This record gives sequence, structure tokens and C-alpha cells, in this order.
Amino acid sequence: MAISVSIFCVCMAVVSVTSAMSVTTVSPFLCQNSTECSAHQCCSKIPSIMAVSKRQLGPLPDLQFFVSSSCKPYIPTNGSCVNVISVNGDCGCAPDHICKYFPELNGPFLHPGKRDFFPGNPLAFRCVPKAA
Repeated sequence: MAISVSIFCVCMAVVSVTSAMSVTTVSPFLCQNSTECSAHQCCSKIPSIMAVSKRQLGPLPDLQFFVSSSCKPYIPTNGSCVNVISVNGDCGCAPDHICKYFPELNGPFLHPGKRDFFPGNPLAFRCVPKAA
């Protein structure tokens, strides 16, 4: 009986050491800043609390603010940039481009209700090269 208990304990120790050695944690953070990405990409950091308004609240001290990060492409030239929110991890336009509004592309404006969200025509906001 004592031999079977000791064999059981040795087997459990071997299993626990083997399982501890084989477990590897994969980090959800693939980049820390945009210099680790290629020239046409940025380091997109996804926050744990998504911004949905203009109010900026600082992160709470004991919370991890970002949950993951990865290299994502910038919006190409003439691409729509209407729904880009940089604090939510969107890359936006390339560093040498700017998001510009073209009213001639917007068309007739519809009047939404008091609290309705009306983003406008996505083609009215485009990434264009910065004027020199």
C-alpha cells in the first residue's frame, strides 16, 4: 500500500512538472509602437474601454488599458476615413496624408432626430496627401 501511494505521488509530480514546462503563454501584444511595423502600417493598440464620444477619461490606475496590439495597414490614398477613431486602435491615414472633407461628395443632407447618429456619406471624407 505504501509503495502504491509513493508511486502515485511520483507520477503526479512528473505530470505537474511536464505540464508546467509545456505551457507557454502567447502575448496578445505583437508590437509596442509603429517603428516595429512596416512603412505602410501602424501599431494598432486595442483598448479595453472603447471611446464612443468626445469625452476623454484617463485610464484607471489599476486596470490594463490595452488588451492587444498588432500591425495594421494605414488607409490608402482616397480611402474613406469617416469612421476612424484613433484611440480605439484605428490606424487612420498615413503620416504624410490627412483626412479631408469634400462637401461636393456629400450630397443632400438629411436632418436626423435630436439624438440620432448621422455619419454622412463615407465618400465625403477621404485620405489625401498633405499640402506642402
